[in-house]
Amino acid sequence: MLDHPQAEDYLRRYEDVSPDILADGTWLLQRRTFWLSLMAGYADPELVGALFDGDDDDADELDELIRQSGRWPVLRLGAGQADFAVVCWHGYDYEGGYDFLVLPDGSGRRISVAAREGHGYGPGLSWPEAERLVSRGRLGTRAQRLLLLLPALGDANTPKEAVGLAAAALLTVGSQACDPAVADEPAPAAARTPCPLDMARRGPGV
Repeated sequence: MLDHPQAEDYLRRYEDVSPDILADGTWLLQRRTFWLSLMAGYADPELVGALFDGDDDDADELDELIRQSGRWPVLRLGAGQADFAVVCWHGYDYEGGYDFLVLPDGSGRRISVAAREGHGYGPGLSWPEAERLVSRGRLGTRAQRLLLLLPALGDANTPKEAVGLAAAALLTVGSQACDPAVADEPAPAAARTPCPLDMARRGPGV
C-alpha cells in the first residue's frame, strides 16, 4: 500500500477520489488473468493466452470483479528506499489501467514512471533499477516482481541476459503446461524495448 501522503499525492490527478479507494492488491498475484492482462501487447494474443491459460473474456471477468469491489488494488514491492508500486485504477465508462510508481523513501511523494491506459506514457525504469527492486523486494516471488516491473522498463542498454530472465519469469508465473518455446516471443519485447502502449489490450478497468 501507499502511505497516506503518497496516496494523496498520487490521487491529485483524479477529481474527487479519496485515498480510501486504494486497497491491498496482493491477491492479484494468484490470478492468472491478472498476468494475462499485464503482459498483453508483448506478443500475439494467442501466445500470451497460452502462457497464462486464458483469453480476453477471462481478463474481462477480472476487470468486472475489480470494478464491483469499488477499490483500486495496489501492489507494492516492499524494496525499502525508492520503492515501487503498481496501481490498478478504474473510472467511468470503462476508463482505467495500470500506473507504475516509484516511491522515494520518506518523501511522501510518488514519481509516475509509466502507465498502461488510453493515453499511456513512459516507460521510464532502467534495468539496474529493476534489478535492485527485484532483489530487494519482498512482495511475491522474484519472477512475479520482475513481471510487475517489465511494463515500466524502457532501458535501451538492457543487457542480453535480461531476455533469458524475462523468459524464465514468464514460464515460472505462467501455465506449467505451456511449451517453453512460447515464452521466446514476448520475452525480448518485455525485457528490451518500451512497452507498446498503443498495441496493448485493455487492462483491468481500461
